[in-house]
Amino acid sequence: MKFRKADKRDFDNLLSLYDDVIEQQKYDEYGASWTRGVYPTDEDIRLHLENGEIYIGESEGIIACSCAVVAGEEEMYKGAGWNLKVAPEEVAVVHLLAVNKRFRGKGYAMSFLEFLRKELTGHFKVIHLDALVSNLPADRLYRKFGFRCIGRYPVWYEDLGNTEVSLYEYAL
Repeated sequence: MKFRKADKRDFDNLLSLYDDVIEQQKYDEYGASWTRGVYPTDEDIRLHLENGEIYIGESEGIIACSCAVVAGEEEMYKGAGWNLKVAPEEVAVVHLLAVNKRFRGKGYAMSFLEFLRKELTGHFKVIHLDALVSNLPADRLYRKFGFRCIGRYPVWYEDLGNTEVSLYEYAL
């Protein structure tokens, strides 16, 4: 697996990855519950690419995993009771972490998180992210990697409306 920052040439392949992940949700017991055209949208992916925020892992010539890393605390998390007290600009927020079904169960997600940890160390002090409370595979992955779940928190998403997520933090 080769990891790198994505660029504009990756746009169509990123859309394919997210389309595949969303399609696979029909068959998964747990997942992110994303809705194509609502979250993520093509524009979401395009903006993250233009801002240099998307990282990918490639294997066999295919984008196997991807996520967006946004600098600065997520507005909807500002009332959360984070354990690690840092300035908002010292926070990296991970969004849209996805692994193509072909590459699940092979340790790629853990390797991807390790790559991100190395990339973000020295630039930020903490990583924040969330997962639906019902997304048990994400919970297992994040805890196994070393993220601390600080608890459940209410958020509003365009595709789900008001919902409850588990918030995770990782000290860099």
